[in-house]
Amino acid sequence: MSRLFFVLISLMGTTSFAAELADLYQSHTAISSQNEVERQRTTATILQQVLVKVVGKQSALAKKDLSGLLEQADQFVTHYAHERDPVCANQQLRLTFNEKALNQVLSAMGLLSWHKSRPESLIWLVFSNGNSQRILGAEDQGSTAYQVVKQAARQRGLPIFLPLMDLQDQHQLRFTQSALTMDEDSPFVQPSRRYGADIIILASVVTHQQDVSMTWQWLKEGELQRYQSEGELSSALSEGVKMLADALAGEFAVVDTK
Repeated sequence: MSRLFFVLISLMGTTSFAAELADLYQSHTAISSQNEVERQRTTATILQQVLVKVVGKQSALAKKDLSGLLEQADQFVTHYAHERDPVCANQQLRLTFNEKALNQVLSAMGLLSWHKSRPESLIWLVFSNGNSQRILGAEDQGSTAYQVVKQAARQRGLPIFLPLMDLQDQHQLRFTQSALTMDEDSPFVQPSRRYGADIIILASVVTHQQDVSMTWQWLKEGELQRYQSEGELSSALSEGVKMLADALAGEFAVVDTK
């Protein structure tokens, strides 16, 4: 199990948003059949997934009694669809919930909502093992590590992507092995400019037998945040993305007054 340690270096300033999430108010889960009883049984589970994305912070939801809302989950459904998981071919139920009605309930409960327009994050994921170093690029989107990152980001409604790591990136980052820092002078800043991301993340992974230690740093408008996670690789990666989402939700979530 991953243990997470967080050090706040500075607060983030405001910026323009870059990506709009069309699926913020929908999610899915595996089902065993397509009957009505099964659909109603899983509706509350799927609504919980959507609430985490909309609010952005699991800790904020944990402080509220959601039992009444979850009991009425079916009333907020606007569309449902039965699908096949493209990987394992299992049946899935996808639900879409009423955005306006859900936001009104969250507002009445004093919960902040993080709007559909969200900052886009570029992640430099660097693996170090002894004297060797590898930075994941676009061709590594199918790797286990990035799939864990992408899944955790999807669960929190966080737009995130890898750099190309083409010849241009490789040339600019050829001296990075002794400079795994994220500040205005970092070798990662210059190659990041071509991508136009709102957030620049540097996540460095050091392997220790079966576990890893990770240092997460990110820049937003020149301001830095840094924290560490450690444990099994998937847990460390997932926890790091969740902490990023928590920090961004704390900055951008507002009470919906519409």
